[in-house]
Order: sequence, then structure tokens, then C-alpha cells
Amino acid sequence: METKNIIFTLTGPSGSGKTTLANIFKEKYGEQLVSYTSRPQRPDEFDGVDYYFVTKEQALELKKESVEFTEYNNNYYGYLNSEFVEKTDTAPVIAVVDINGFKEFNKHYEIVPIFLLPSLDKIKNNMLSRNDTRENIDKRISLYNKEIEGVKSVYNINKNSILFNIEDTDTLEDLSNAFSMLITDILSKKKVGEL
Repeated sequence: METKNIIFTLTGPSGSGKTTLANIFKEKYGEQLVSYTSRPQRPDEFDGVDYYFVTKEQALELKKESVEFTEYNNNYYGYLNSEFVEKTDTAPVIAVVDINGFKEFNKHYEIVPIFLLPSLDKIKNNMLSRNDTRENIDKRISLYNKEIEGVKSVYNINKNSILFNIEDTDTLEDLSNAFSMLITDILSKKKVGEL
């Protein structure tokens, strides 16, 4: 389906910096699609900004009104059709999705997928800095190799795919600058019809 503006998807392992990069995008370039989730709200998150927080029962009801729906870590996530239509009409958008979400978006829309490839140490440090529990960190780290392999397995599905490497030594400023340069380049190519 054709949309007026570019749709970026951001995919990577838990703790890879997806939310941070999506916030940079939102501050400088356009809108972030906000998904709903049945996972508990973290202390630094806001309903309607970071996610729409719902119960598992509500999430299952919303499934039929969703562009994309997935289960991850015993919680449901999805994007409502209404959120998608409203935001893609006015500006470039970015959506944080897992591998299944990427596949669904790719099936229905022309997208520019960005796949994050962080080191395991970078992920551990990110999760520690956001005060994840040791149990949650261990659980998500155990999924790391599977998630990285998942990224590598779908990377070639879309001709616009971009791999975004994140090094242990990258600071927030480094990531912000590199990500901003990438997005600026893509948006300028879109304006001249090269994308």
C-alpha cells in the first residue's frame, strides 16, 4: 500500500537502543508510531507516548483493529490501523518492531527497515542503565543470538534494508550523530526520487 510519507521500521534485540533512536527520530524528523502493549509500564514511561498500556484481554480485542500484532516475552504488542493512518498522512514515521512486525509491515507497505546490530556487552550495559531486573536481563540476553540471527535472516527481504552497527564504545552522542546522518541522507534521497 502506498503512503504519502516514508515509513521507517527499527528492529533489534532488546536493549539495543530502539527507543532512544526512535526518540531522536521523533525530535528531528517526524512521528513515531506508538504501539500498544500488555507489558507493565516502566517508571520512566508514559501512556500514549511510549506505548498505549493495556491488559492482555484488551490487547487480544485490539488485534482485529491492528496493522501488526505479536507476542514477545509473554506480552502482546501491536499497532492500531487508526494510529498508522493518522500519522503516516502528515510526516515521515518510525515504528519499533520485532522480526515478525517487520515482515508484516514489509508485506503491506513500502518501508525502509533499519536493523540494529549491537554487541552483547552494549545490550547488557543498556539494560543495567535502565534498571532492568537481573532476571529480565538474563532472560533477554539468552535471546540475543536468536534475535541477531533473526535480523540476518530477513535483512535481504527488502531492497532498502540498512544495517546499523552499534559498538561498545559508542556514546549516546555518537549514536545520535550517526543515526541523524543516516535519516537525513535517506530523506534527501526520497526528495530527489532515488529511493
